Amino acid sequence: MLIPPEMIDGKIPVVLYNLGGSLMNVIASFIFLGLYFLFGGSSLFSMIMLMLAVVGFCIAVINGVPMRLGMIDNDGYNAFSLRKNNEALRAFWLQLKINEQLAKRIRLKEMPKEWFVIPSDEAMENNMIAAIGVFACNRLMDEHKFEEAYSLMERLLEANTAIIGLHRNLLVCDCIYCELISENRQVNLNKMLTKELKKFIKSMGKYPSVLRMKYAYALLAERDNTKAEILKKEFNKCAKTYPYFSDIEAEKELIEIADKKCSERV
Repeated sequence: MLIPPEMIDGKIPVVLYNLGGSLMNVIASFIFLGLYFLFGGSSLFSMIMLMLAVVGFCIAVINGVPMRLGMIDNDGYNAFSLRKNNEALRAFWLQLKINEQLAKRIRLKEMPKEWFVIPSDEAMENNMIAAIGVFACNRLMDEHKFEEAYSLMERLLEANTAIIGLHRNLLVCDCIYCELISENRQVNLNKMLTKELKKFIKSMGKYPSVLRMKYAYALLAERDNTKAEILKKEFNKCAKTYPYFSDIEAEKELIEIADKKCSERV
């Protein structure tokens, strides 16, 4: 993602930022279309160029024409809706700044606290603003404020917010981890481990925070050290190629906490 400019009077060039990708798709598609005609339109190469041109135009339309795809707004929708909502615009800017800091190996807990002020439930009916609430939960996890994190995650999951499905399921995984290292009540774990979440865990099984939760579950709930060791090896393998170093450092600390809780309960 491009690093955003600093906000001036609460504004950034949000239309150009969001529609830049669609614009480049259109430009590239015209180039491919030109190559198609240049090479006569009958060779294998020209047919590939035509296919790329069509795909590029389709992607530009899907991403550039304002529409809501489930609970996710595409770039075209964001480009125009963000201009009318200053709070959502700032939330958009904050997400880009947070991603910038993560790419620079800066932990969430090391970033400015004012970036993680929890929006109101009403404001979080906008999915862009709701993402800041998710980041606030993630920061509390990074600070090891597990009781506070669990309480906030539970409130956000129960409230009528526009938190997208991916973030919602990741929050539940963090809730499970918090339960495991605290009371470790199987009835609560079973309640959170719904059929939908199990399906999500299976599909996202190689994601660092999901692997960390699976490891803690094997270690503290199932008490299966062999399974836990296999999951730790999977995590270490994933950590070698995962692009955000700071996330991996945070996850390693959470794994160490699970190890410590296991040794205390022996």
